Amino acid sequence: WCEALGIERAAGIDYMIGVAELIGVGLGPVIVESFTALTFERYADIDRMGVAVQQANHRSWRTLEKAGYERVFEGMIESDDPSDAGPSYVYVRAR
Repeated sequence: WCEALGIERAAGIDYMIGVAELIGVGLGPVIVESFTALTFERYADIDRMGVAVQQANHRSWRTLEKAGYERVFEGMIESDDPSDAGPSYVYVRAR
């Protein structure tokens, strides 16, 4: 989807907090922010991080917004992964 949106020199991120007691306590934005900073530090050749998220996954896209990502797309994304089916948002954070 990065290429389709004209996003070059980007890395993607995927995440999940699987421990029920840790959901909704503010860890998500901290983890995403830390991972983003470490990725930018480690890979000097990328200038953006990108994430596709389901529109219905409010907690996930709010996490991205709190971690400094901006919504750059909303709509359907073509993907071979069935979990990507349905309306999505794409969020990007520049270096």
